[in-house]
Amino acid sequence: MGAISAGSVDGLGSALLKATLADFQAAADRIRSDRIHSPLLPFSKDESREVRLKAECLQPYGSFKIRAAANVLSARPAAALAGGVATASAGNFAQGLCYAARSRGVRVTVHVPDTAPQVKLRAIESLGARIVSHPFDDWWRIMSTRDTGADDGMFIH
Repeated sequence: MGAISAGSVDGLGSALLKATLADFQAAADRIRSDRIHSPLLPFSKDESREVRLKAECLQPYGSFKIRAAANVLSARPAAALAGGVATASAGNFAQGLCYAARSRGVRVTVHVPDTAPQVKLRAIESLGARIVSHPFDDWWRIMSTRDTGADDGMFIH
């Protein structure tokens, strides 16, 4: 299976591309049905400028990574996702991917390091993913090569 990076502009190309405002607007449109919204909170006490913080910690599972996962899945045709998806993650991205995949009926396999926190593993399992644990060096190889050595779907990270 192919591998794509959630860090790419459209989830399909190179992370080295420069994102434009139109790219961000297209991504927002793709994930609109996920109803992911977090507020902008006032931060600065300096009245000469307005500074706000995007409260991404209020996302489901407490991470902005759900946006990237939803964007990648939404950018792919259903046929490309029919065989499921796989990722290598110790927690936050896996949770975001599982959350976004569940509503789309996409099967997820998460390759985790054997040092992954149990609380993260329980959250990933509660979202319906299959977990495969690896010694850290093997897991890092999967992260680096984007090759799980199994036919567990398109690799996304």
